Amino acid sequence: MSVFFVHEPSRGIVTPLSDKFRIRQILAPDELNEIQKTHRKITSNPENYPPLKDYDQQPSEEQPPSEEYQAGQERENQIAANAYSETRDQPSEQRFQAFAWSIMSKPVISISITATLSEAWRLMQHHGINHLAITNESHQLAGLLSEKNILPYLMESDVPVTDITLNTFCNRTLLSATPDTDLYELAEVMLENQIDGIVIIENNALQGIITYSDIVKVLLNAKQIETFA
Repeated sequence: MSVFFVHEPSRGIVTPLSDKFRIRQILAPDELNEIQKTHRKITSNPENYPPLKDYDQQPSEEQPPSEEYQAGQERENQIAANAYSETRDQPSEQRFQAFAWSIMSKPVISISITATLSEAWRLMQHHGINHLAITNESHQLAGLLSEKNILPYLMESDVPVTDITLNTFCNRTLLSATPDTDLYELAEVMLENQIDGIVIIENNALQGIITYSDIVKVLLNAKQIETFA
């Protein structure tokens, strides 16, 4: 049985995410499109955000994404949206099945809460990732840092990034899920809470992380397999 949890690192509290606190239900054909609207803010403002690194033909960080590159992303997003809407309401025995344990990225790259923002950015660039788990002195999960959290500080803050420590980002609530969580449940919760990453935890241990890009890739692959079957 899949369960989502709400983490409040600053208070040391972890509580189950009850269905009654779920924000809203969105009609199936619109769900992934709505996720894309949230995350498209990054790609629609290339002057503020570098492109995601999940595409083989990504442009360099010094140059904004070309129209051809953006069009390619739009096509992939639309294919994924179509695949999602086509399978979302199918009977479970007919629907494409994927679970958190099979699609999560592992091991999760982590960084100490005492590290600086510049150190976190360099670590992301070194590993080619968009998320870092922040851990406290006891090596427990204290927060989740994403590339889009860092960029405003890198580009606009008057405070040197070498002076900003990661505890700045650990007063935020974050969500986790269990390894047996269904792909569609993950997509819905990420949409409802407007997040682009969710950590996977089992027996109080961090097992992996799933991002919006991971979900899109799985849906794209499933659609391609179905097309050529």
